[in-house]
Amino acid sequence: MNKLRITGIILLPLFLFVIACKSSVYRLESPKTKEEIKSVGLVGYGIYLEYPPGLFGTENQYQFGQAFGDLIVKLDADSKVNAKKRTPDPADVLVEETDKEKIYNGKKLQIISFISRIVPADGNSYTVSTAGYVFCQTKIVFVNGVPTTQQQCNNVYIDFDPEDSAKVLNFKAKPGEIQYLGLFKGVLKETTSDDPFALPPTIDELLGVSNKKKFVLEKDNEGILKSNSEALKDRYYYPDLRRPGYDEFVFLEGVSKANPKTYWQELADKKLSKFKK
Repeated sequence: MNKLRITGIILLPLFLFVIACKSSVYRLESPKTKEEIKSVGLVGYGIYLEYPPGLFGTENQYQFGQAFGDLIVKLDADSKVNAKKRTPDPADVLVEETDKEKIYNGKKLQIISFISRIVPADGNSYTVSTAGYVFCQTKIVFVNGVPTTQQQCNNVYIDFDPEDSAKVLNFKAKPGEIQYLGLFKGVLKETTSDDPFALPPTIDELLGVSNKKKFVLEKDNEGILKSNSEALKDRYYYPDLRRPGYDEFVFLEGVSKANPKTYWQELADKKLSKFKK
């Protein structure tokens, strides 16, 4: 009898712990009516930033755009002014909660290494104005006089000049459709000291060894497939499908899996059918 009581005391907290651990599931907001379907479109793309080798490095370093910091801007008279504004997209909204999970809907979602974003089908042209990523590094700090290592992470935002970006990434949402825009690379280009999109000065710039630089978007043009970096290829292609065009396959399959039983899954599955012929 005593053993049964002890077992019950042990199992009850574990049971409550399991119930309390709900997974958070994030999906794209799905249009519910014909009017809503006509008012929005879904666009997808991948952006990676190429940094030249560091002081002791021999290869290019890469960072990948993340949904949290990835922003677009409407191409109009104020696009240049608005490009650096940190106006966040509407927050994710809890739409369903069960004993096992919480389901949130949002306007954009990281799909593997791609960005998927709901854009208003308002006839306006848009381009990407900002790419964001998390940069982490291990530093030695002193705690009570004792040196210890800590990992410190910061959000990094890279702003693009809309006039530059629009030359390669200029899109209008198609009502109720999914558009895959492709892969794009941010590369460093020299610019003038008064360019508002120039990066903060580096030591060699301050010493007058080099000029100011900024990131400019370019089409990838299969640069990833031609790269020697396996890690870079794995970001956007399946190991057995490293062929031109199959980055779109990875994106669409990601949309389908992330949005079960929704309008976007149905549409993604239809577009995936062209790869199965």
